[in-house]
Amino acid sequence: MIRNQGALLVRGFSPADIMMQYMAKSGSPTKGRDASSHFGDIENRNVVFADFHSGDLIPVMAGVALGAAFRASISRP
Repeated sequence: MIRNQGALLVRGFSPADIMMQYMAKSGSPTKGRDASSHFGDIENRNVVFADFHSGDLIPVMAGVALGAAFRASISRP
């Protein structure tokens, strides 16, 4: 959980975003729908939400990376 919060800070989330998310406040990145420190913002910050960290997530993240590459290739002129 601590490593995840550090990564979120590096990717542009503010400490206030992280604390509001942890306390499920309406001003949090998930608008209070989740009281977890695991959240993301794929649209603006290119951060994928991963709710747990295990080996099972490797194929999921590979698919996310492939999808992001595909989106980038079709959005170029």
